[in-house]
Amino acid sequence: MVDHRRTPSRRAYVLPGWVLSVVAAACVLGVIGLAWVALSGGGDDDGMPASYGGPTDSTASPSASPTPTPTPTPTPTPSETPTPTPTPEADRSGIAVSVLNASGTTGLARQVAERVEQAGWTVGAVGNWTTGSTANTVHFPAGHEAEARLLAKDLGIDAVLPSTNGMSTVRLTVVLHRLP
Repeated sequence: MVDHRRTPSRRAYVLPGWVLSVVAAACVLGVIGLAWVALSGGGDDDGMPASYGGPTDSTASPSASPTPTPTPTPTPTPSETPTPTPTPEADRSGIAVSVLNASGTTGLARQVAERVEQAGWTVGAVGNWTTGSTANTVHFPAGHEAEARLLAKDLGIDAVLPSTNGMSTVRLTVVLHRLP
């Protein structure tokens, strides 16, 4: 009896289940990565300052009148200088710090954790961050931005962002791409 579903000269090849699982996982990770980049904004403003309003016409139209007569310059009047509103000082002892290594450099998180402690902070955790990072960043949970900015200043880190998924919701988190 001949099997009508298979011919002797052509054989069907079915991929193993683990190959399909790996491909599906790679697709899911790719979609998650693209969503993360899209939601975080990427930090790239095409090099334009925030006040850039677009192209302007820099050619002046010819004036029909001869040179204008100069106007007298007003004399400045003394005005009151506003007193700056004091900002509350962030407290180094009010929140713990997680230091995470995203660089692959062995011992980087431990080395920076020692600097964090020397600056007066309490280190709550030291470990690795596997999600990846392109820059040194201090992440803060809700209500702790002032402390995050102080920690970033202590370490010489420019980027301060809210915590993302997978980060502590009660600690400041330092993600290291290189030694600050």
